[in-house]
Amino acid sequence: GRKYKSNAGILILTGKEEKINFKGFDAKNIQNIHISDFYPLGRLTLYTEKAIHELNQKENKKWF
Repeated sequence: GRKYKSNAGILILTGKEEKINFKGFDAKNIQNIHISDFYPLGRLTLYTEKAIHELNQKENKKWF
């Protein structure tokens, strides 16, 4: 098994033109996200309002 467990921390997904820089958090642009960014499974992920709007436009669906 694993000798050491690492904590990935919070992932913040941003819109195309948003710039966020927090110490201790990972911030990624919604355009450059990969499935591996969500590991470990159960990682807390926050979406900015602009990121949700961009996803809605891309998929033509309403999330809420």
